[in-house]
This record gives sequence, structure tokens and C-alpha cells, in this order.
Amino acid sequence: MIIWELPTAGDMARIFDRQYSPDSAEVYYSKAYNLMKEKGFTRPAYGVLSEWADFKYGNGRTEQAKDMAYEVLKHRFSSLSALTLAKSYQAENRPDSAEAYCRKALQGTDIYHHRTAYAILKEIALSQGKQQDAHRYARCYREVSDSISRMTRTEATVRINHEAEKLDLLSHMKRLRYILALALILLVAGMIYMGRNIHIFHKKQRLNKELTLEENSQVTLSEKQQSLEERLEAFQQSAIYLHFCRVTQSRELSEEHWRQLVNALNKVYPTFISKLYSLNPKLTELELRTCCLIKIGISTNRISALIAHSPSAVNSILTRLYHKMTGEKTNMSVAREFLKRLA
Repeated sequence: MIIWELPTAGDMARIFDRQYSPDSAEVYYSKAYNLMKEKGFTRPAYGVLSEWADFKYGNGRTEQAKDMAYEVLKHRFSSLSALTLAKSYQAENRPDSAEAYCRKALQGTDIYHHRTAYAILKEIALSQGKQQDAHRYARCYREVSDSISRMTRTEATVRINHEAEKLDLLSHMKRLRYILALALILLVAGMIYMGRNIHIFHKKQRLNKELTLEENSQVTLSEKQQSLEERLEAFQQSAIYLHFCRVTQSRELSEEHWRQLVNALNKVYPTFISKLYSLNPKLTELELRTCCLIKIGISTNRISALIAHSPSAVNSILTRLYHKMTGEKTNMSVAREFLKRLA
């Protein structure tokens, strides 16, 4: 049972990660890590923790990713954890620390990690005006990329990642157990789905009551509109709004910038953030940031750059969030309009 359960949890985490289901991926990363620690499989446990740290960084939870990466490096060398820290410090505009962890990642044997490290080192060198170093790192990047291309064309190296190969082998050997486990998951999911429908029904009733109370408020619509326009005008002249209109990449934004944006939005729309959490108590940091950018009128393509996700991923975030809040499936434009009206 142990042989099947440990790798399957990690494999399921990767599957949900590729399908962009961060909540499900989070559950299985946690399950895989805790089970391995409990059973005494220390080395693979920190391997999963290293992947988990990279996953958290990819979902915008930089501080948690850094803490996990540091925990891994305290116990064993991991080029992936070193790269996670390098990317985090590069995003925080701390080139010295980013460069140091890139060099640490280069001490490993994974050439895919080498390619990423050389790309980061090249960007740092360019930002510091070190053209000679930038050319050298660019040459190293091309050489590693060429090596990877040759390896992928070699039949003897079809499986580069040993851990993935082991998980695939175990998956084939235990296919029947996997099917039974999947059936159990589907059964539990069905029960959860029924419970969620009941929860959504009550949530809609609560939302309708709130809207009715708001419509019956003694404050007139014209007074509300005038007050909102004044707050909007002040917000659109604020430094944080102008900063978000000006930046083009996620690495130009710090945690403090995001906090300032949330605080500024609370002044313009005092109930916007609270309603988001009321409709979805498990709202993630990435979902909150995406909602805030929609609320201030940022386009999908620019949101993609500011949260370091593809436009299709932004679309997935919004439509999935709308489904969580309303229980209904819809398209990107309806989800955007819903968030714009929510106040």
C-alpha cells in the first residue's frame, strides 16, 4: 500500500498542476510530502517539497515558496530549490542573491535547470550593463539548449527525469488500484458537489438579501454615484494606480505594491474585497490579484504579464472563479463584467 500511495499522490499533484487546478494540486503535494515524511522516505520527501516550492512560486506565493526552498536546502542539495530562490530574488530586484542561487543551481547535473539559470544570469548581466558577461551567459544558454535538443532526439534518453520514469512504471504496475482510487475520488467528488450546490443556493439567497438591503438604503443613487466618482477620481490620481498602469512585467511589482493596491481599492469600493471572500472564502492570493486588476480596468494581456501567467491561464482563473462564486459556468467577458459590477 505504501509503494502505491506515495508516488500516486505526487503524480496526481503534477497532473492537476498541468491542468491548472491549483487547489487540487496543493492537496496532493501536501499529501505526498506528509506521507513520505511519516514513512521515513526523507530524500523523495524533500524532492516533492522542492517541486511544491516551485509550484507555489508559479502561483504567486513567493514568500511560502522561499520558505519551502530554504527548508529543502537545509537538508539536501536541490538545483530546483536554488532556482526557485533565484527567480524569487530576481522578481524582488535583488540581483546579487539571484545570481548566487543561480550559481548554486549550476552545481547540479540537471541541464534543464542549467538552461534556466543561464537565462536568469544573462538578464541580470544585461540589467547591470555587463555586456561581456551577458554574451557569455547567452552562449552557455545556447550550448545547453543545443544539448537538450540532441538528447530529445536520442532514443536512449527518452526518459530524462528518473523520478518521472519511476512514477510512470509504478503507475502501470498498479493500474487497477489507480482505477479503484479514481472511482473513490469521483464518488467523494459527487458528494462534495451535492454539498456545494446546497451551499451555493444559500449563498445566492444571502447575496439577494444583501442586494435588497442595498437597494432599500436611505442613501440615494445619485449621492452614491457622486461619492463613487469622487473616490474613483482620487484613486486614478494615486501613485499606486499610476504605477500599475505603467509597469509591464510581474517582476516590477513587489508584495508592498499589491498591498497598496488592495488598500486603495478598499477606499474606492469598501465592500469589494469582503464580498469576494464572502462569495469564495478560499480565495487564493493569485485570484485576488487578478480580481483587483480587472476592477481597475487592466486588459487581459497586461494581466497576463503582471501575474506571470499566459492569457489562457488568466481566462481559466476568471471563469473558474466565477463558477466558484455563482455555481454557474460562463465565458471570460461575463466573468469580467461580473467583477466590474461587484462593489
